[in-house]
Amino acid sequence: MKRNLLYNACPIIGAESITRDNIAQLCHRAELFNGRKIVNIKTGDNLEKSEDIKPLFSALGDVEFIEYPNDPVLGEYVGFLEGWESLASFDKREITFYSHTKGVGPRNRAPIATANHERFIRHWYTKMYRHCLCEAEWIDNAMREHSAAGCYRMLRYEGDGRWIFAGANYWVNHYRLFTKPNWADLPASKWVPEALFLANVFDWRDTVDLYTRYTLSCKKCGRYNWTPEKPIDPRFTKCPKCGRPLLSVPIIPGDMDDEPPDRNRGNRAEMGRVVQPFRRNLIYNCCPLKGAEHIVRDNIDRLTRHANVFTGRKIVNIKTGPELEASEDIKPLFAALGDIEFCISQNDVATGEYNGFRAGLERLRSTDAREITLYAHTKGVAPYNRIPENRLESIRQWYRRMYHECLSDPERIDRIMGEYAACGAFYKLRPISHFSGAFFWFNHARLYSKPNWNKDPQPNGALDQFCRTIGNMETERKRFFVEMYLGTLFEPREFYDLHSVPDNHNLYVMGYRGYRCRKCGLFTALNRGAVKCPKCGDRSPTMLGWPELGV
Repeated sequence: MKRNLLYNACPIIGAESITRDNIAQLCHRAELFNGRKIVNIKTGDNLEKSEDIKPLFSALGDVEFIEYPNDPVLGEYVGFLEGWESLASFDKREITFYSHTKGVGPRNRAPIATANHERFIRHWYTKMYRHCLCEAEWIDNAMREHSAAGCYRMLRYEGDGRWIFAGANYWVNHYRLFTKPNWADLPASKWVPEALFLANVFDWRDTVDLYTRYTLSCKKCGRYNWTPEKPIDPRFTKCPKCGRPLLSVPIIPGDMDDEPPDRNRGNRAEMGRVVQPFRRNLIYNCCPLKGAEHIVRDNIDRLTRHANVFTGRKIVNIKTGPELEASEDIKPLFAALGDIEFCISQNDVATGEYNGFRAGLERLRSTDAREITLYAHTKGVAPYNRIPENRLESIRQWYRRMYHECLSDPERIDRIMGEYAACGAFYKLRPISHFSGAFFWFNHARLYSKPNWNKDPQPNGALDQFCRTIGNMETERKRFFVEMYLGTLFEPREFYDLHSVPDNHNLYVMGYRGYRCRKCGLFTALNRGAVKCPKCGDRSPTMLGWPELGV
């Protein structure tokens, strides 16, 4: 895809830190934009000089700067439609991201706004940048099939039936927008970028909500996250969980799930605390199977691009065997991580990552409460993940999301690990609590204080029943030991999910999963349990995609 940028910068004097934080969040993902980059800079008496703002966008490369006099009444509308007109095309493979310096308005800053509100706004726009600009292929995949994509899809507060991406950060497909004859038929209003532009031409069902999980503070249920299936009206009169009248307790747009609540008080009193960084270690399992060289290198690239996250020891377990690449060819790929402790172990197809896992834990053993470790591995190298191609693409999107969630924001990880025993992406309850895909952080003090942390896989009713359906129970218990390891030590309340998906079933059998039947072609499984083709009854379909990932 050709990915353009249309950005509105309103550098109000007094909001310098927020302006620069917004621009830094954008420029941190500069490599995502391979097309034109247009930046509208507002000018005026109470605004910084454009000469001071332009250098802040240097990481974007070739930028087209356009200056407009600021109009407080019209806001972002000034220059908005002109920017889209200059980018107009009917190319189905061209998309544009619209964004702006969010939070610079006086109502979002002191002395009008409270300190907590300003921090809330910062977390809101940080989450929008993170999820709207997460991965190029992630965005491309969503925009091939949809008209627009953004965060926080909801109904307008005015309740006139229109929908919006609250916060006005979104991607738009050029062909689907500019083939609409009325795309620019809009009134002169400051609400055009957020509330009128997309809803004027698109139905919300033709859009993608890249992340929406609203945090509801109900006096009866407490604070919990709720994921709606359609745009919601924020003017709730009842709690959707318990039915209690909410009175003046609203849903918080932009949720604060990156700030774990105080477990004892159940409020956001700790929201503004200074986060003390942890010592972050790494245990990485690399199984460089021949025939999967490009997947192995893509995994390692995803890891090493976040080398600065790891401030402690780094242990890389490289498997060897006749079907694997030589370890001497693999070690240089980790050079960006710096000082690495390589461990070589024989590959055992039957037990997988189990061989060498406990040895890595033993090497890092400590009870330091300020020390955490990430476990990860080369995901997708097994032969069953590489055929057919559609499944490989699905797996690739999956592991890239895990690297992104676990490594893109170390300060977020530090905040979470100060409250929880473990965190990771794609948390599942079945057969026992685990992070599907086996990418997770754990807290040393909480793990190594468990007397059975280094024990062999013990019999577990739910896990053994699951393993028995796949093959030899003893072998399968070891093969799934790494993925299910934390669930044998911690309670579900001690886990934090960095990126949740509906808990349908387990890794191999999940409701609403796309499959290819070898006899009848493509179908979607709707049942919970053993999957079979609803047309011909064939029980050996091949899994295609992960609807939770948009694949």
